[in-house]
Amino acid sequence: MAVQVSYDFKESIALTSLTIYRLTFHPLAKYPGPFLAKITDWYSVYHAWKGDRHLEFYRCHEKYALKTIYGHKSNVKKSQFYTVFPPTKDTFNTHSSIDKASHARKRRVLSHAFSDNAIKTMEKYILANVRTFCTNLGQPKASTEKSSGGWSVAQNMSDWCNYLTFDVMGDLCFGKAFEMLENSSNRHVIDLIGNAAHTHLITGTYPIIKTIGLSKILFRKIYAQRMKYMAYSRAQATERTKIGLDTDRKDFFYYLLNARDSETGQGFTTPELWGESNLLIIAGSDTTSAALSAAFFYLVHNPDKLDILTKEILSTFSDLEEIHSSPTLNGCTYLRAVIDESMRLSPPVGGILPREVLPGGIDIDGLHIPAGYVVGTPHYAIHHNPTYYPSPFIFLPERWIPSSAPGITADSVALAQSAFCPFSIGPRGCIGKGVAYVELMTSLARVVFMYEIRMAKGYTVGEGNENLEVGRRRRDEFQLRDSFTSMKDGPYVEFRARAMAFYGDIVVFEYELLFGFVTRRNIRITVPRSTLFDRIQGRSNIAESRPKSHNLTELEEEVLIQYIIDMDDRGFAPKLNSVEDMANYMLETRGAKKVGKLWAHRFVKRYSELKTRFNRVYDFQRALCEDPELIEEWFRLVSNMRAKYGIQDCDFYNFDETGFMMGIICPGMVVTSAERSGRSKAIQPGNREWATAIICGNGEGETIPPFLVVQGQYHLSNWYTESDFPADWAIKPTSNGWTNNETGLEWLKHFDKHTSQRRKGKYRMLVLDGHESHESIPFQSYCKSNDIICIKLPSHSSHLTQPLDIGCFSVLKRSYSCQIEGFIKAHINHISKVEFFIAFKAAYQQSITIQNIKAGFRGAGLIPFDPQSILSKLDVRIRTSTPPSTSLELTNFWISQTPHNPTEALLQSTLVKARIARHQSSSPTPIFETVQALAKGTERLAHEVTLLSAENRMLRRANEALSKRRRAKKIQLRNGGVLTGQEAEDILSQQEVDNQIQRDERQNGGNSNRESSTSRCCSKCGKTGHNSRTCQNNAIDASLLDS
Repeated sequence: MAVQVSYDFKESIALTSLTIYRLTFHPLAKYPGPFLAKITDWYSVYHAWKGDRHLEFYRCHEKYALKTIYGHKSNVKKSQFYTVFPPTKDTFNTHSSIDKASHARKRRVLSHAFSDNAIKTMEKYILANVRTFCTNLGQPKASTEKSSGGWSVAQNMSDWCNYLTFDVMGDLCFGKAFEMLENSSNRHVIDLIGNAAHTHLITGTYPIIKTIGLSKILFRKIYAQRMKYMAYSRAQATERTKIGLDTDRKDFFYYLLNARDSETGQGFTTPELWGESNLLIIAGSDTTSAALSAAFFYLVHNPDKLDILTKEILSTFSDLEEIHSSPTLNGCTYLRAVIDESMRLSPPVGGILPREVLPGGIDIDGLHIPAGYVVGTPHYAIHHNPTYYPSPFIFLPERWIPSSAPGITADSVALAQSAFCPFSIGPRGCIGKGVAYVELMTSLARVVFMYEIRMAKGYTVGEGNENLEVGRRRRDEFQLRDSFTSMKDGPYVEFRARAMAFYGDIVVFEYELLFGFVTRRNIRITVPRSTLFDRIQGRSNIAESRPKSHNLTELEEEVLIQYIIDMDDRGFAPKLNSVEDMANYMLETRGAKKVGKLWAHRFVKRYSELKTRFNRVYDFQRALCEDPELIEEWFRLVSNMRAKYGIQDCDFYNFDETGFMMGIICPGMVVTSAERSGRSKAIQPGNREWATAIICGNGEGETIPPFLVVQGQYHLSNWYTESDFPADWAIKPTSNGWTNNETGLEWLKHFDKHTSQRRKGKYRMLVLDGHESHESIPFQSYCKSNDIICIKLPSHSSHLTQPLDIGCFSVLKRSYSCQIEGFIKAHINHISKVEFFIAFKAAYQQSITIQNIKAGFRGAGLIPFDPQSILSKLDVRIRTSTPPSTSLELTNFWISQTPHNPTEALLQSTLVKARIARHQSSSPTPIFETVQALAKGTERLAHEVTLLSAENRMLRRANEALSKRRRAKKIQLRNGGVLTGQEAEDILSQQEVDNQIQRDERQNGGNSNRESSTSRCCSKCGKTGHNSRTCQNNAIDASLLDS
């Protein structure tokens, strides 16, 4: 017992000493804060476990904290908080990578998946899930009594928003939805995800908990849930990895599987893929669902704001399918303001993203924080700071729109935006911000367009309560639990299909009439009764009806338009006569008359999707090389190499050569006499001697002296004495005025001489084309020994990716032409090298400027780095198309719509059968709509088959004729000289006879002589030596023989 007392006494002394040290002698002891927080990290662990960490930060921030926000470029790095995240030891994902180089590499890979172009390509999968989401929200109550007024059952929006965002992330990340919107058996994963994030937060707050295994004991339940989630995300990644790159879409894993390290050539390891899977599922879905749930909460609690949003949506869009990612949707300023204000009041990540101070420390608000300590900016606290957001707890979307309310100015909006941080900022900010906004804006706009919305009566889930702790007492604030992301519940919302507050969707009327819901209170539009019943009967407005004089039906024209667009996308835009032929093929199948001569012209004029224009010849080799994947890969190489070698803009060079015929000028528009017919002719000197100029500039617009190659053997003195030739310019004579391997190496030494002293980093990067002189061993060896990194441009792409080609050379050629014209006006009719040097110098000084060089780098998408500006120009891709996937989805997940291929037609027919089987006494309208869509799709496919059959017949005829020509024997008739057609036919006939004689001789064993072997006679005259085709008796009149 004495020993135990002694041990307890020593332990007490140690704890007391530690407490005294932390309260008095610790370097941070002078900073104020809660007593328990100063003496133990378990204080933070408690609030992380409780789920009110963001509220405790806010309470402490109001009482103790510094009021300044440290910037994202401060002297900090990710803290040890992130070391608990990896699913396997020492394998970090994009979120948990502390090393900045590793994080940059992983982020570069994912940035391609989250680019604007990638999002646009994958938007159809987002929209498919949003459609299902919107449909499910309108589920009617079990009873069809009039008392329900057409309102749906009360929907827990946290649940439905979770189902939506997780299904979207499944489609975008793994190429398939998680099927939570349709199948309740998969929804248990959401609890796993929430508890996995919660475990990360607790153990990250105090990493020793995980190190010594306490998390398995103290937080056994949520730890077990975390392990199940890890297994689930690992299984998803493994299943997707097995598919590889052979998929119908470029989902996120496509980019992960395709990534290669620029140094080693190695791709992501399997544990790395598991880590990215773990991150993408949580970060890509849980945060977006929290933001969308909050938006619904604040709208139903603020009906006046909901009315403003409703008016904006209904006045902007006339059809549901117009609501997708577009400038029109982005122009809905109040919609964006509602989303931003919801994320401000209830940020999806309300706590801090911990950062460890690096050596040298950091100064915040005049106070110095030593190295090794953790700092952070709590999002919930800053979003409720009255300095940036007056009345911070009031839902006020107008605060984001200048002049939308009293006191809201451009300055106040800018101030609010400066502190707004729902997705973090800087190089480690949320890479999926663009996808999140597309999903949020599309979902919310479509729901508001389709439904009236109200808070479900009797439900207070999601609201604050005055009996709860400080920070959770506001009824009109959406309550979140901080689990690193956010756990949430509610609000409960009811939906009712809009009763035609605008013209157009008659199906809503028909639906409500059949179920007996139409009352004077429900219908709020003012149209004549006859108009209403005309629409219900299917009779359309005269202004909207289709004239009967049209040759093609509306569906036939729709198919034809799509066929033309498809051909244009493949680089084979049809001419007007081809469009006319297509229409005639379709009319022929139903025995109709052909279209008129001007039909194609009028058809194109009627549709805004089509237009006529002069086509341009498109070189086959250039088209092959203008493959977006090849160009994108090159941009990825540039980015990786610049990051690897730390290449700054001033050390990033492009050089290229351009040729001049000394006495040739460029054609241009001139002013002539009105009586002149035809083109004006410009006199130019006859000297066509070739010269080459090698020019080089960097990303900041600086150049090195040009290097000129002229035809000759010796340097002549007057080149330098009579042309005012700059002292640092170089001239190299060659036999033809072109560059060769020797010249290329000499230029490289010229480059090294003028750039070695001005470089800021260790390495210089040189972008060059594929000229053989650049690939010679001496050239490459010199580069390697002098820290010059060469990057070769893709073949046939200099018009897109070569800065000098884009920004300088065309200007240089025009300027040079102007200088030569000056000599012509002075009656100098022979341009010698001296005149060339004079003209080139003047043209160079006018055209090779800092502005033009910078414009070239900008136009090539290199500085600033903007690959999308180039990739968006690549319209034609010559490639064998990949056959569409024929794998069938389960019928339960097929949404009724017009089928566009046999697979979809089969799914639609299966859906028809299922609905007929379920149909008892309910309305037949859904069945009618489904059958109508099936019939329309079948008709569409028939029209497409007609066009494809016609195209196939044409191709078959052309192929047969080509095959016949290629199979024909190529017999030599005569060596040189002149032949007429008749002479050629005679020679062929004689060769045919000779060949026959040779065959007869071979049959007789070669024993008979030539005379005996000519027993074959003409069938007309009986004579030998010719056949019936060449018989001369054909041309003799029989009457002459009788005479």
